[in-house]
Amino acid sequence: MNTSRTHFPAKSLLVLAISGALVACGGSSSSKKDEHDHQHDHDDHAGRLLFSVNNNDTLFVYDEAENEFDDIGRVTDKAATLVLADNGLSAAVLAGTSLNIVFSGLHDDEHDHDEEHGHDDEHDHDEEHDHDEEHGHDEEHDHDEEHDHDEEHDHDNEHDHAELLAITLDSVTKVIATRGHFSALSNGATQLLNSDDIENPMLAFETAITTPASQTYPGIVLDAEHRVFFADNNAYVYDGMDEEATLACANPTHHAEAGELTVINCGGTAKYVVLEAHGNHHHIYTGDVADLSATNLTNLTSNGHDIVAWTSSNAWIIAMDEHDDSHTHDMVSIQAANDSLTVEASALTLPALNDASICQAAFATEDKDTLGVLTSNGRLHLINVEDDKKNRTLELDNTNTDCNSWHLAAGAEAFLVANTVESKLYLIDAHDGPYHIHSRINDSRISELAHMVYMHVSHDDHDDHDHDDHSGHDH
Repeated sequence: MNTSRTHFPAKSLLVLAISGALVACGGSSSSKKDEHDHQHDHDDHAGRLLFSVNNNDTLFVYDEAENEFDDIGRVTDKAATLVLADNGLSAAVLAGTSLNIVFSGLHDDEHDHDEEHGHDDEHDHDEEHDHDEEHGHDEEHDHDEEHDHDEEHDHDNEHDHAELLAITLDSVTKVIATRGHFSALSNGATQLLNSDDIENPMLAFETAITTPASQTYPGIVLDAEHRVFFADNNAYVYDGMDEEATLACANPTHHAEAGELTVINCGGTAKYVVLEAHGNHHHIYTGDVADLSATNLTNLTSNGHDIVAWTSSNAWIIAMDEHDDSHTHDMVSIQAANDSLTVEASALTLPALNDASICQAAFATEDKDTLGVLTSNGRLHLINVEDDKKNRTLELDNTNTDCNSWHLAAGAEAFLVANTVESKLYLIDAHDGPYHIHSRINDSRISELAHMVYMHVSHDDHDDHDHDDHSGHDH
């Protein structure tokens, strides 16, 4: 494996512009403490941009914290497709029909600490209070402890380098991310890989699931026992080896997940599967999302609570509501089998597109109310799905190109947009005010960019079993 690093000149426009841009904006700190806090914020949130290119089979990662580009290895073909894991810490790389996995080298310290130690806030507070009363407050001693903590914190944030793992799978035609797994379609069968356990040196793809035969889309994970498989123009819901439900679904192309709700793009038609848990029992509901069946859906995305579907000119939020509430005139709903579960879609308020097409859309991963909608006329529309009065449009470029020229990736409170025709990279964030263009960069490497994902800690909720919180993600 080739793990050599390519160090670009220190004043490379791309390096200087990207460094810290997805984490913070603004000028120099007013004090050492401000500078120190800013650096810790940078270390805690810095991500790594993984991208493939059209002119060779090398994968590249820009390490935001270290200000350098890494050549992390070669795959079997150029222009590899990239799929980000639910938690943002790894990505599946499909080059031709060969599947590889890239680990970002980043770690979710908050998740790891909670699992290792647990948290009793009240108990911790009481112990801290008793300690202060018994021993008093030694500022000098506290300063030394803070210094030691800072050194330990800095050491913790010296993350491993991103790497191309040894895990591979051949004869793959499509890969998706689904509730803590990568799911690959290989030789007409589904094979799963636990993306939450990506650092396990013994990790490997599970045995191929060959029933039903001749599958046409990777299997979707609903929970530990339930899966959705696609074959013969149908979607089949399985509980283990037992078929539980069937839904007509020709030509599945995309899907999105939000808690119990899964929405599938079946040849341009939005269809849903809902798996409800009631104690030891499960109820499965399937159907069409009304008034979207006649549209030609392009794709789907999710913020973990809502699912957004779009065509070239319109977008809708699709959500599950277990109460039969009254709906506004622009809401459409379908009634599930027991009349107590409703899946409804409401039209998003979009600015005038002026004959432009919607290219891509993605939610910021921490600012989950903000949806970035990228259009072919060089505009990024920031749509607040809770309050359309907060919507704003950023003009990226006056050149009206087609959607093949545009690429969009999302960070915690940031969006990264690439235009290959203009060889430009735009960094948009909201760290010191409303979303704005932080930087515009001209760089020849951008003209060869094929696919990109922004690997960073993303606190997905696929393992949250509180079914009142409809959490999930998009692919």
